[in-house]
Amino acid sequence: MLNYLSLKDQFSAFNQSFEWRFWYVLFAVITGTYMFFLNPSLIETFGEQLIREYYVFSRTIFSPQTEYYAESVLVPLIAFLVGASHHYLFYKIFCSFLVLLILPTIAYFAARYFDNAWRSWVFILIFVCTYKYLWRTYYLGHPDPITIICLTAMVLQRVPIATFLFALLATVSHFSMALLGISSFALLLMTAPKGQNLARLTFVKYALAGLIVGRLLLELWFYRFQYHLQSRVGYAEAHGLTNFLARYNSDPWGFWLTPGLSFLIVYFLICAFTLYKRRIIFSFAMLVPLVLAYISLFLTVDGLRVFVVVITAAYVFMLRSIVDELFDKPPALRAA
Repeated sequence: MLNYLSLKDQFSAFNQSFEWRFWYVLFAVITGTYMFFLNPSLIETFGEQLIREYYVFSRTIFSPQTEYYAESVLVPLIAFLVGASHHYLFYKIFCSFLVLLILPTIAYFAARYFDNAWRSWVFILIFVCTYKYLWRTYYLGHPDPITIICLTAMVLQRVPIATFLFALLATVSHFSMALLGISSFALLLMTAPKGQNLARLTFVKYALAGLIVGRLLLELWFYRFQYHLQSRVGYAEAHGLTNFLARYNSDPWGFWLTPGLSFLIVYFLICAFTLYKRRIIFSFAMLVPLVLAYISLFLTVDGLRVFVVVITAAYVFMLRSIVDELFDKPPALRAA
């Protein structure tokens, strides 16, 4: 008589194989591509709406710079090295490729981190349904895709040196956003209830070391190629608080709903769940990245892209934590 495995045993065997990871990442590739073409600004972007200053920057990256956006060195440097800066169309295709990399790369690191099919699928489905940047209006050209990938990869690591590496790359990709993102991640990691304090402190140290080393590398680059950049704080001061207030007053609801209703619902549900579990410090610490993201949104003119990049590391850490919480067995069951 044939010995049939139970459904649980079948899935356990499947879970331990390479096969589920293949379909998982393939799902991310197809979904990410589909969402890319949902972007209503895509046709305009391949017209003349691409953020042209980064294209120009990629062609003059080894020359003196003064504009504040020149602190974002990584994407223009890669574009120069691969030849994408030789023509405007090549740069557009290069930026499109970076956007298409976001979801598959995040899926890959999630699969490696969780090493479990159920957890990985729950994580990516929540992320896809709530991360508005993937399927709403944005213009190609900004360093956001690489910054998002690096900040997410930094969180989804079990080896401190990898956390250091991705924190460093995020910093040289977009220092201002990486500063807020890495700081938020460090805060949540230190206040999280799970994990040994020494291990958590190690990851915090490596993440902050990546930020510091990345900034030092930027300073060396600025010195070598004579960059004298306007600070982003100076940019905000130049625009004046009254202009930012006027923008806010023109559409207050649009401001508060910038990240999307689904994102805010999931965010506050996670906060409420941790509060219900009496993890008060962790729950209130989760509000800090949200406040930082809204402040960044208020003091800039780029809307959604600023908000999502600033909050990416914290949000991925929250999803990581809630997925682990939902799938971890209670001690009594574990003992049984």
